[in-house]
Amino acid sequence: MKYLYPNLRAEMKRLGVKHKELADSILMDRSSFSHKICGQSTFTIDEAIKIWKALKTDLPIEVLFIREYRQ
Repeated sequence: MKYLYPNLRAEMKRLGVKHKELADSILMDRSSFSHKICGQSTFTIDEAIKIWKALKTDLPIEVLFIREYRQ
């Protein structure tokens, strides 16, 4: 089962933020970030907070990290 983050992806697109840029800004390995946003693993709470702060979005963190489950 994969956990996708549709709101996170949409907000990154709206803000013009690339995976590489966001991964670098939170000091996360780009490969790890890619695996997490593509649903191969999940973000930790600490990682989610770092991402939320880095994006400086108006969306509440619980909305930004709503997960969509796919098989």
